[in-house]
Amino acid sequence: MYSPDPTHPWNRLFRLFYVRATPDGHVYGGDELDPYLWQQTRYLLEGPSHKAAVKLLDEFLQMHADRLITDPLRRAMMQRDLWAVYDWVAMRRQDHADAALKLLKPLGEIIRRLALTEQQIRALPENYQTAIQANAFPRSADEQHREAAFLPDLFNPDGPWVCLGQRQGMPVASVHLEFFQGRSVFLVFLRLPEGRSETLNYLQELRKIPSKWTPQPGFPRDSAPRSRYPQPQQFPVGTQVALVRQMALISDQGKFVPTHLTESVQLRVYRAIDPDPRRNYINTERFRAQQDVFEFRLDRRKLLAGENSLRAVGANEKEFPTFMTHGVDDFESPMPPQDAPIFRCQACHYDPGVQSFISHSRMHFIPPPQPPDLVESTPEQEAGRDLKWRPAHPELNVELVKK
Repeated sequence: MYSPDPTHPWNRLFRLFYVRATPDGHVYGGDELDPYLWQQTRYLLEGPSHKAAVKLLDEFLQMHADRLITDPLRRAMMQRDLWAVYDWVAMRRQDHADAALKLLKPLGEIIRRLALTEQQIRALPENYQTAIQANAFPRSADEQHREAAFLPDLFNPDGPWVCLGQRQGMPVASVHLEFFQGRSVFLVFLRLPEGRSETLNYLQELRKIPSKWTPQPGFPRDSAPRSRYPQPQQFPVGTQVALVRQMALISDQGKFVPTHLTESVQLRVYRAIDPDPRRNYINTERFRAQQDVFEFRLDRRKLLAGENSLRAVGANEKEFPTFMTHGVDDFESPMPPQDAPIFRCQACHYDPGVQSFISHSRMHFIPPPQPPDLVESTPEQEAGRDLKWRPAHPELNVELVKK
């Protein structure tokens, strides 16, 4: 990953944290965005893997291996990868206090040593624009070929896609932001079929919803958006939504700084909208008939090689999911590890049309909050808003940022 030499300290450190093996010797990982570490994982915290991690981290520090690679992009990627491990260890402190501390101290020190200046961070490549300029994918969805991946120019300020913010000053994709603990910025974009003007007009209609939702007559009293009244005006068939995840880094001054490095892009296109939400409940067939789903993910190797680094996820690809799971570690289970399809959007976005647009419906919020005032924003404004999350949680930064 970081050097042609497989024994290079950076490669050894990356393998330790991003590659897992099953008891029968099958090896997984190395190209995932996030490490295979769950809430119930014992790997790195117990037994031989813990001893190996402590030893390798100490060796890395003693030999000043952080100085072996000076390329800002590689240093940024290594800091990003170690930061994810650091956060996972920090969350396990209560269960494994001594073991966690032995990892947190060296991890925090290496992360600090790898830090770039703010100027270097802002000069890192904009791989989304590289992908757009490469013309590797169509810019728009094809209704006649619904399986064809497309990559729109989301960041054109005059284009049909509108970057969303909230008047209340809260992050729009707060569930994602909190799960990844502020290490990434999440940008939400919306496009109605007729383009920017129609989208802005629709947002204005959404803001007319009264300041409080109440249970809808004839529906059970629960927190799901389908039970809330009054229902917002439905958006039209052909509406598209996008969620962009971009990397954040820690500067040499201990500040959290956004980058233009895109880690993933998720797109959904509404092809039909069934008005009765009770028919949609986590029904995969019905979901696929109504929504087309696409995803692009960062390819580390292509990024470091200076190539177009956003790849389209295949429709049948599988993974060991880490986002919003039950925390069970498949690699430590007595049963063989079970990977799952990457496209599992119906688990959260099964409601019809705008009700499945969680940035507005707030399906996962209990009790349901007041309807958010979604407004036109910019990626820069939303990145700045998201980066306020991390400083508000100093308990995560015990060994991380400079005091």
